[in-house]
Amino acid sequence: MTGSRQLKGIAASIGVSVAPAWVVGRGFAEGSFERIEDSAVPTELARFEEAVAKSRAEIELAKQELTQHHGPTYAPILDVYLLMHGDALLIDAIAEAIRNDGISAEWAVARVTERLREPLLRDTSSYFRERARDIDHLKEHLLRQLRGEGRALPRSGEPVVVVARDLTPADAVHLLAPPTVGLVTELGAGSTHTAILARTFGVPAVVGAGSGALDIEDGDPLV
Repeated sequence: MTGSRQLKGIAASIGVSVAPAWVVGRGFAEGSFERIEDSAVPTELARFEEAVAKSRAEIELAKQELTQHHGPTYAPILDVYLLMHGDALLIDAIAEAIRNDGISAEWAVARVTERLREPLLRDTSSYFRERARDIDHLKEHLLRQLRGEGRALPRSGEPVVVVARDLTPADAVHLLAPPTVGLVTELGAGSTHTAILARTFGVPAVVGAGSGALDIEDGDPLV
């Protein structure tokens, strides 16, 4: 980002931080949306089952770390995502789409999560819109595992302000630890799970800063 700019968002966690930007998750892509042959269905189902298991393990690890450092109060935030890993409306429906529609696991994840999100997003209640965001976060975890990508790892060394389109709560547990001193996201609201975790970690956060947040480059100085 060249020159000086001011972005406006929601003050989700109070405080002031001054540090270089660290941009994470900018290159997120949903993956390969392909039709598959009947003979490939068992392999695709196995890929999906492995992705679910790895995603669950990643979130369980984040829950352990959160409990270890901040006690059990906020662990239920991550329990929501663990429960979703066993939700028949979601997990079983994705497997059924692979089996019956002959589509890749990535496509099935995107199709089913979008179908579940739509009615929630149409509701005017902020509660239901946040549940749609929860589905989005689980979708991101599953697609990342299907693509064989690991989560971004916390940096060591100098303080940074994390900049992202959004952060799942499990990722927030890792990425809001030191040396992170601030958070800026394109999406989000002050009541989201990630905003709650930012306050728990004592990390100043501005969320819902809009698309201009992703004009920020690694190393840009931020206040």
